[in-house]
Amino acid sequence: MPRLDGLELCGELRDRDRSLPFLLFSAREPDDVRPAAEEAGVTGFVQKGTGTEQYAELAEKIRAATWLSVRGASA
Repeated sequence: MPRLDGLELCGELRDRDRSLPFLLFSAREPDDVRPAAEEAGVTGFVQKGTGTEQYAELAEKIRAATWLSVRGASA
């Protein structure tokens, strides 16, 4: 991304709306990014891979995050 990386973008969004789900889709190793991701308020993390398997995991995390977001908004 030209001006912000994913964690910086998450931090900017969290400053405006903590309830917005934010999924990080990154090539970085989960153990390398997890502490900073948790601090930034990332909802979930999916590691990019060379095949297409990660897309099913990403789609499931998006469904879960949006379901929780909608459910929380209606409560």
